[in-house]
Amino acid sequence: MQRSHMVSNKDFAACDDKGEWRFSFSVAELIIIKHWTKNQRIVYRTLRLVYKSICQDRPYTILRTYYFKTLMLWACEQRPKEFWVSSQLVNVVRMLLLEMAELVNGRACPKYFIPLNNMIDHLVDTDVSLDIADLQQVAGSFEHIYHITLLSTRQESLNISW
Repeated sequence: MQRSHMVSNKDFAACDDKGEWRFSFSVAELIIIKHWTKNQRIVYRTLRLVYKSICQDRPYTILRTYYFKTLMLWACEQRPKEFWVSSQLVNVVRMLLLEMAELVNGRACPKYFIPLNNMIDHLVDTDVSLDIADLQQVAGSFEHIYHITLLSTRQESLNISW
């Protein structure tokens, strides 16, 4: 089974016909995500909802859903199963949001399948302070995270697709 493939990364604004290509690991990502536990899926749904909430308040955020997916891929690999217990999901989300803030602040987020490739190194001269503040603000609000986690839990129990 093929786990990665090449996809066009063409800049449609460019005048030349030279297309750029990049590796896509979407198939491998789906295989991994299908093996996540229920609690890991709930945390990921919660992070995605937090991202959507940030985008509604500030559409020009530098944050991307793929950054959160990458954070989750790493967290699922590196954290023990005890980290993902149901009674701690709000705290898990809080910790991962703070970790994302650290990654953005350090402008270093290694791709999961190619760790030497920093996917946010292009932000070197970008002011990321508002994005860090957004992440820290949500992470500091237990009630906000609790409600989003509760919504994610309901979606998971209803088996609402991604």
